[in-house]
Amino acid sequence: MSTKPSPSCLALLVCDAVITDRGTGKISILGTFNEILADGVPVLVPQLTVYAELTNGHGQKKVILRLSRAAPERGEGGGDILWTSASTASAAKSTA
Repeated sequence: MSTKPSPSCLALLVCDAVITDRGTGKISILGTFNEILADGVPVLVPQLTVYAELTNGHGQKKVILRLSRAAPERGEGGGDILWTSASTASAAKSTA
């Protein structure tokens, strides 16, 4: 029995929104950011979208996204997992 290869992530962007143009299929990524500033955890983020560009995927695979504190080796936080979500990604299109 042969197993299908797992996809590789080319890009992972956190942003306000992702829009796909129906006519051209072009993707627009709006309002990218790399940190969320808060006085404490948990914090409510009104809107957050994650765009992932994957390659070498075949068929459907389970995709897990984990938000965590910065890793201890970076001198920030404890690496605690704050939130986890799972969805199924297909080779053609993924929604979370």
